[in-house]
Amino acid sequence: MVAGVRPGRLRASDLVAPTSGVRVRAALHYEERCRAVLLALPPHAFLCGAAAAELHGIPLP
Repeated sequence: MVAGVRPGRLRASDLVAPTSGVRVRAALHYEERCRAVLLALPPHAFLCGAAAAELHGIPLP
């Protein structure tokens, strides 16, 4: 058991892995999933490109 979560829960069908070591509910909004990914990255990491544009509401072609 890691962080109080049983291994079976980590394999549940309502969870997805947006990146290695991170599990989130599949129903989360895009912004929440991006925040979850940032948890697995160094503190100085940031989003850029299409992810940043989406979060700031900038239209993409």
